[in-house]
Amino acid sequence: MSNINIVSMLKVNGEWVEQSTLPKPVAAAMIADTIVRAAKQIGFEETGKKDRKKSA
Repeated sequence: MSNINIVSMLKVNGEWVEQSTLPKPVAAAMIADTIVRAAKQIGFEETGKKDRKKSA
């Protein structure tokens, strides 16, 4: 049985890059924004950016 290697890729300026090559705050902000957009699509509402910064 072979090992599974999971690589997280993010699209930056039209190119796919590994998450590990980005500064942690940049990657975290991109991921947080993606989660917020996805949640809005299914009916959740953002309470405010202040609340989001506390949990990050």
